[in-house]
Amino acid sequence: SDEIGCPPRYPNGRYCPDDKFECNNHLCVGKTDMCDTRDDCGDGSDESVAVCQNFNCTQADRFQCSDGKCIWRSEVCDGRPQCADASDENNMTLCAAVPKRCSFDQFKCANHKCVSRSKVCDQADDCGDSSDEAGCHQSGRCRDTPDRKGNCEQTCSDLRDGGYICHCRKGSIVNRSNPKKCLDINECETGQNHCSQICHNDDAPSKNGTYHCSCREGFRLLDNVSGNCKVEEGEAELFYADKGRISSISLRQNTLRPILMEETREPSRITGMDFNIRNSFVYWVDDVQYKVQRSYIPKVENKSEIGYPQQLWRASGENRGPFAIGLDWVTGNIYLTEMVGRDKGEIKVSTSDGRYVKTIVDKRLSRPTSIAVDPELGRLFWTDSGDNSVKIETSWMDGSNRKTLVSDVIGRPLGITVDHYMDHTVYWTDHKMNTIEAMAWDGTRRRTIVQEPKIAFPIALDVFENMVYWTTEGRPDGEFPEKAGIYKMDKHGRGFPVKMASLDIPTSVRVFHPTKRYNLSLPNACLQSECSHLCVLVPEGYKCLCPSGQNKANCDDPKEPPKALPQTCKCQNGGTCVDSAAPANNNAAGEYNGGSELVCNCPDAFTGSYCQIGQEKVAPGGVSNASIVVPVLLIILVILCASALYIYYHRKRGESKLLSLSNSVSFREGSNIEFEGPNFNPQNFATQKVTLDPGATTTATSTDPNGAANDDTSSRDFSNPMYDMKNSSNASSQPSTPPTTGSSTPTLGGDGGGGGGPATISPSSFSTHPAGGAPPPVPPRQLNPVMFDSGKDTQCLVENDSDC
Repeated sequence: SDEIGCPPRYPNGRYCPDDKFECNNHLCVGKTDMCDTRDDCGDGSDESVAVCQNFNCTQADRFQCSDGKCIWRSEVCDGRPQCADASDENNMTLCAAVPKRCSFDQFKCANHKCVSRSKVCDQADDCGDSSDEAGCHQSGRCRDTPDRKGNCEQTCSDLRDGGYICHCRKGSIVNRSNPKKCLDINECETGQNHCSQICHNDDAPSKNGTYHCSCREGFRLLDNVSGNCKVEEGEAELFYADKGRISSISLRQNTLRPILMEETREPSRITGMDFNIRNSFVYWVDDVQYKVQRSYIPKVENKSEIGYPQQLWRASGENRGPFAIGLDWVTGNIYLTEMVGRDKGEIKVSTSDGRYVKTIVDKRLSRPTSIAVDPELGRLFWTDSGDNSVKIETSWMDGSNRKTLVSDVIGRPLGITVDHYMDHTVYWTDHKMNTIEAMAWDGTRRRTIVQEPKIAFPIALDVFENMVYWTTEGRPDGEFPEKAGIYKMDKHGRGFPVKMASLDIPTSVRVFHPTKRYNLSLPNACLQSECSHLCVLVPEGYKCLCPSGQNKANCDDPKEPPKALPQTCKCQNGGTCVDSAAPANNNAAGEYNGGSELVCNCPDAFTGSYCQIGQEKVAPGGVSNASIVVPVLLIILVILCASALYIYYHRKRGESKLLSLSNSVSFREGSNIEFEGPNFNPQNFATQKVTLDPGATTTATSTDPNGAANDDTSSRDFSNPMYDMKNSSNASSQPSTPPTTGSSTPTLGGDGGGGGGPATISPSSFSTHPAGGAPPPVPPRQLNPVMFDSGKDTQCLVENDSDC
């Protein structure tokens, strides 16, 4: 309370010096206490995202998490996540180089697992590789032998209750036939390796019985210790289904984009999804609408902006509907699991456009919840979570040679996938046991990858590079309440799971990469076949199938024309596509036959054929600002253009001022001067002739529009400046004499009296016409206007009219 309301003590309104961080509550903490996962301010401002995302840990003894927080380096790779995103434990490059230590009361297994010493040699495989039971000797001590290690080849450890155990170093295991000896472990065969793709065993003594990793074409090894392979080109995306929509997350930039328009016309739930990267199609099944559909993957190899569904197949009858889907990317065939009753299921196959549906498995199958396709092996893998028959099975891709892989210690398997780049390892989720497990494709080397109580009820999963991704149902309450979402973790079980996004009802999830998701170099044996309807791959060949009846090359079933390709939706900025011609272009089953284009329904803020033009939103009953501003701007622009043209036109004619009235003055010999121009009387714009007579009133006669003569008395006084100068120069030499009336010779200054006033010009002083005769008519001359002042106008004022 003693700090509340205090004024700032430092410049710029700061409450803290420069070497301190000022909290939002104006408390001061040391900069080394910022972003250390501890709330030193009391209001969390020193740990906020805005502060930590640009913060750098400069201390050598600190490690910076991916979210900007700083922890002690001693806490990195200690098996307990200190960073909120677990980046201190999930950095496999760092943690693989740190030897895993077990506490003093623990025993380190050959697979580097730590178990309590009390569980060693208790006739239970607590390590998982039997290294805590092999090599046990119930009597004696290690020091009883001359080598002081119980004659064990490598390492000896005493037991608490007497006896000792021989165990081996990394890369070796105790020989069961001779428990004092060690044998080299082929980690590549046993699965005790961390290679994300290819494993090479090193059995040479110089290699200490270890292994090394390599990557397949198009991938690169991240380092020499983690075993992680990363794709060299292109960006992978994680497709996921949430309710009735499909979206994607960029795995590199963590950005979102929609893949499929959300279904709003009727209820929808997507339970299975897969894609064919050869033609950029995404396929999905909807167990509410009982449909199998497909669309273009937007912004891949076509002009599609958002996926538009095309129905391929719809279940008929009650209690029937597809549930899961898998794509053979070599032949393009679709594999489906379908519920045909309460506790009965089937597996079907069809062509890539849904023709020639064939049931290949229909016996001893209760509830097939997921399916995975491996065309390189020619095999199918599926999960069965029926009430009385829970298992994982495999068969050839024609449904033959069926085999059960897992049937014990299994709860409710919901998702399954195959890691095609790592020896076809099979991964699956167990919704009931809350685990993710893996095994070799033949059912051997089973192991648990994820068993985390906080990860509530996994559903679907997929694997790419060194990571496994899965969706969860979530847990609204309980000890660890958690919202449904998407998680990821190292596929070997190293590190800790990280939540990528929170969702409503996530179901299916698939990793998409345009070129390296699958091995596209596999040959298609069906291209050489003569199958009339269906051709499926089997180990070392192919097999022809018929939709009904006996399978043979030439089926008795009628041929069907190929279905039209999906329609391309080009709507942008959230616009939705509508087929204006539907259902006229659909067949009896509601399937699109082609022949029409989609029309865009644009949001209020956009317009145009593809919603590509933004527009200002107008409130109901109101007027937009644009409807007022645009006309005003256009009017102003027109006025400016008209003014510019007017100025240009008049300047071109030599008029330097707008709205000025042109007047011209013509000087004649003598005192005859003509002033020609408009009368300043607004009712009279006629030509005026003005005769200047010194000492008299100037009289101007004008003619009005009706022809009547008008006398206009003006006060204008015109004098020739040159005569004024002459008069001034002669005034001092001789007296001024008034001019003689009727004289033909003008006299400047005159004799006799008169003052020294300015010289005056008599009307007859400069008469050049014969005496008594009328002066010849001289037309008035007007100065020639120019665009610039050349001085010619001033010169012509004083020159003889004939010279001008």
